[in-house]
Amino acid sequence: MLFGWLLPAPQLMSQNFDATTLRQPTDLGVTWLVKAGDDPAYARTDFDDSHWMVVDSNKSLKSYFPNQHPSVMWYRLHIRVAPDEKGLALGEWNLSSAFEIYVNGQKLMQTGQVTPYVPSQFSARLLKQIPDADVATGSLVIAMRMHISPNEWVSPFPGYYPYNLSIGEDAALSDHVWLLTIGQNALGWFYECAGLGLGIIALALFTAQRRQREYLWIFLLFLGTAINAPFQFYMLFHNLPAWWAYVNGCLNIAGMVFETLVFLAFLRMSVARWIQIILALAAVGLLYGSWQTASGNGSPLGILLSVTPELSLLAGIIPLLLIVHARRGNREAGILLVPALVLSLSIYIQLGIFLVSLVPAFAVAAQQFLNAVFNWTVGPFTVNVGDAHRRAAGAY
Repeated sequence: MLFGWLLPAPQLMSQNFDATTLRQPTDLGVTWLVKAGDDPAYARTDFDDSHWMVVDSNKSLKSYFPNQHPSVMWYRLHIRVAPDEKGLALGEWNLSSAFEIYVNGQKLMQTGQVTPYVPSQFSARLLKQIPDADVATGSLVIAMRMHISPNEWVSPFPGYYPYNLSIGEDAALSDHVWLLTIGQNALGWFYECAGLGLGIIALALFTAQRRQREYLWIFLLFLGTAINAPFQFYMLFHNLPAWWAYVNGCLNIAGMVFETLVFLAFLRMSVARWIQIILALAAVGLLYGSWQTASGNGSPLGILLSVTPELSLLAGIIPLLLIVHARRGNREAGILLVPALVLSLSIYIQLGIFLVSLVPAFAVAAQQFLNAVFNWTVGPFTVNVGDAHRRAAGAY
């Protein structure tokens, strides 16, 4: 196991988070005490963490570990609470493929297995109430033990990020989680419901016009989306084993193939050999990406190799084909070109942000730009436009 070395601690004062006057759910985006390596004693309430590194969670962990990528990290935070507070809870989202969270020495949450490493999906929003007996002491020590895989070290912000953990009253935190969930998925849900209706209509049209194969491909495209929808909804609040990445990869491959067949059918093109080769390369890339996710192995080059064939097809070849056929007078190609270009632009923006974020000095700015472009505030909701683009395009 790779434990890594600690860098000299920055000249920051360790911070105790004051939750005695908490009025609403709050992200714990503060400075944490961090140590690389593994020792069960780190979870104890009375453990002396005065010599641990002080880390600003708003900065990338890569800036503190520029040369080493420790596989196991511990985080600790001291929180003051009102002893008479009832129903205090913690919310977790998108932390790590394997982690444990302790409150006053007792395990509160777990996903996957830290050692020996057993990764898990970790995109679900988890909510656990803190025992009132611990709150009654007036202080809480949150200790997080997490495995940071090579695949996660590739991301701009490996380890803890400010939105990963939030604290608040149980009912208020639950409402907050639902508002976030609805905002992030509303456009995707609309796309899936509308697509299912369109698929049913397409099936009826294909039944009456068997030669119009585009109707069959449209139906099969949205049938796959409908089959996947219940699992995606379940995963909003439950973390599935890591092997689910292979199932998701196969569904993405099917969606990519049917989407390509839809465009080719409207363009009156056959599936030429060169298109078959690109589809095969894209399928291999998606499965390779699934392996990186399921195993925890990954690198910037590996991620780019896994998505390049698919993105080249969706954001390069298909738009070019639509442009060529639109110029030749194909009215359907002209209609399809507009959404294809919008989706292509979304893919280019996200790919560019990913590449820029690989440079630690630009990681924060890239994340802020990503949020500004794809997260729109609509009343109490933060709508994730990028999620709808990914579902519609089949992109990453």
